[in-house]
Amino acid sequence: MFSLAVGAFACNRDPDRERLRRTTRPEYDEKTGRLQRLTYDANKDGYVDTWVHMDGPRIVRTEVDRDQNGRIDRWAYPDDKGGLMRVEEDTNGDGRADKWESYTDGRLASATFDETGDGRPDRRLNYDADGRLVSIESEPADRGSFKKKIDVP
Repeated sequence: MFSLAVGAFACNRDPDRERLRRTTRPEYDEKTGRLQRLTYDANKDGYVDTWVHMDGPRIVRTEVDRDQNGRIDRWAYPDDKGGLMRVEEDTNGDGRADKWESYTDGRLASATFDETGDGRPDRRLNYDADGRLVSIESEPADRGSFKKKIDVP
């Protein structure tokens, strides 16, 4: 009778709850007790792929390993209101950011790309408040500005 009850309990376990228990872990500063980091399984495959760096209740940045290769390939930084301010991505798997997105009031304001792999932006797309592409800039100058700009009608 006891083994039957144990077997029934084991069969009724919630796999999502078990996965969350294994992959969602808080880490606290030993001296202050403040929350420093949370881990999470965002794609629900049973492995940690998201690390949320915290300063107590405030999110400092979120790091994600989207392709499960053991290297971070997306970094997201919040603004003071808790929305997105900036996202950096490694789109080619070399371990360095080559795409940068800037947000204003929760909307994409610009996306900048390193298309030559030298670590410097080569092209920038600018968007208006309604999310429409308004200009494309290219041919970077030495100080992070661009020489050529095409306005999109």
